[in-house]
Amino acid sequence: MGSMGTLSLDSVGGDLAGLGPHDDKLPTAYEEVWTGVSSSGISGAASNDTIGYVNSFAGVTLSLAKQNGGSANSSDGGNDGIGTTQQIEDYHLTAAVPYVEGLTLMYGQSTIDFTAANAQDDVYHNGHILYSTGPVSLGYRYGTFEDGSDNANANEMEAYAIAFNVNDELSVSFATQDKLYDVPSGTDVTETSDAINASYTMGAMTFRGTLGESDGSGGVATATDEHMELSMVLSF
Repeated sequence: MGSMGTLSLDSVGGDLAGLGPHDDKLPTAYEEVWTGVSSSGISGAASNDTIGYVNSFAGVTLSLAKQNGGSANSSDGGNDGIGTTQQIEDYHLTAAVPYVEGLTLMYGQSTIDFTAANAQDDVYHNGHILYSTGPVSLGYRYGTFEDGSDNANANEMEAYAIAFNVNDELSVSFATQDKLYDVPSGTDVTETSDAINASYTMGAMTFRGTLGESDGSGGVATATDEHMELSMVLSF
């Protein structure tokens, strides 16, 4: 559609528009800080049969998504026990800050509306502050999840990351995330996740790895988790 923007139809949850494709944009050499040890905690409308629209206006990119009660993806468009999903609506904004080169601000919201009588909405909020200068990139992410059932499953997340391009071949990054689990009948639990990532390119081969761990995993105070992942990519 050119200057009129991009219109999309996502049949099986490909995260084309809305909050989903912007759930975690912190700088990293490979994977997100929560990979294998937690979850991003940020949902989006991208499930089956999602209509999306993306366009830019004066340095600000707007990404919209809407999905009506699809059932192919039980996580985004599923049932959380409150009532059958009626519709999910997303919006996300990305803005490069004028006169501050390298600084980008992001904010998005996803609302899940249920058909059950008196059911409250599930609401996700997610924001980023990103800054890059030379070989260094810094990022901060803050997100919340407000459960419609009286905040019985509410979450609050803060994450920080730094990535460094050592040279044209090697990149490294470190990130940490605190995810608060609201426990109405007891003591709230904070899950802390840390991860180190690296990527090294040699000719047509790229080697990537992540090493992560978490304490208080899944909102269980005594639980811990570890994750290691290695990959190799060949370019032809």
